[in-house]
Amino acid sequence: MRLSLSMLLLATLASAEPDPGLRGRVEGLLGSYRTVSAAQWRALGKDAAPVLASIVTDSTALPTFRARALAALGVVDAASAAPHVQRLLADGSAPVALRSAAVGAAPGVLGEEAALPVLRPLLVGDDATLSAVAARSLARAGTGGCAMLRTEARRRPDRESFARSAADCEARLRAAPTPAR
Repeated sequence: MRLSLSMLLLATLASAEPDPGLRGRVEGLLGSYRTVSAAQWRALGKDAAPVLASIVTDSTALPTFRARALAALGVVDAASAAPHVQRLLADGSAPVALRSAAVGAAPGVLGEEAALPVLRPLLVGDDATLSAVAARSLARAGTGGCAMLRTEARRRPDRESFARSAADCEARLRAAPTPAR
């Protein structure tokens, strides 16, 4: 009986992580003091998604570690990251570092159109950190995000982060090639 339970446990672990060294590689990249590129995350493949998701949901892990895992999950498998991003955007009790990562990942994971209505409350909210992160995220989101940001920058001239991000939007839009008509 003991042997069959042990075999079942090993079989379960083996099916959950096809590559036994994958968790170590993921944790090594997450713990790196150097910036890890999107290409490095993609090189791990979609098999890294369950490992990253388990770290995102691990309440015993440091919030910064979980935040890096969420950002990486958005690169490796946006569809797997989407429910985590949505949950964290709505959870006012989540650590700021983790919510900030969700705000940053939202346009890439949810898509620009879906991200705009969930980022707007954070942009205009009372939390200056999340508001500034939302402004930067919207500035990178495309024309819809830039339009929202410009409107809020005019409404709230006291928010320097809005003005800076709106200026970044303007510069990015001017530099973008115009479509042929």
